[in-house]
Amino acid sequence: PPGKVAELKVTDSSYTTLSLSWTKPVKEEGVQDEAKGYFVELRPAENPEWGRCNTNPIVMTTFTIVGLKSMAMYWVRVIGTNEGGDGTVTISWTPSPDEKRDNRLHYMVTKQDSVKLTWNTVADNLFNNRFTAVNIMPGRQYKFRIYAKNDMGLSAASESPIWEVKKKKGKF
Repeated sequence: PPGKVAELKVTDSSYTTLSLSWTKPVKEEGVQDEAKGYFVELRPAENPEWGRCNTNPIVMTTFTIVGLKSMAMYWVRVIGTNEGGDGTVTISWTPSPDEKRDNRLHYMVTKQDSVKLTWNTVADNLFNNRFTAVNIMPGRQYKFRIYAKNDMGLSAASESPIWEVKKKKGKF
């Protein structure tokens, strides 16, 4: 899949719209491919779930989000996609049984890929049991670990099975 878009900017806004522009990700042979389209994702600041603003990839590097609530705060991201996919995987897990009794309990997600072999924190302070990891590369295997955290410390890890997107052979 393609790499991260660069220079994501708000170019205009009103009470209910947000216009964005960005630069295409740099193509690096064997590392990241050219982006053929983009998905714009939005989430209200108080909501941990990302939602797609467009159902089909757009090819332009600009987009206007409409229908926003006046004076609300939002987070926005743009994900490049191509024939290899958009380089994302969404993982979910069974909530900790302590979650109902501890409103400070949250989750941390770490990721390991078959090339780097080190565990890196990709999300922390999650107050839900779902996370979308980005920049998932075809041909690599990934594992995720989920930890519950609270004032007492860190739980033992729950480990995912190995996850992989096979590399496609040939050109489109």
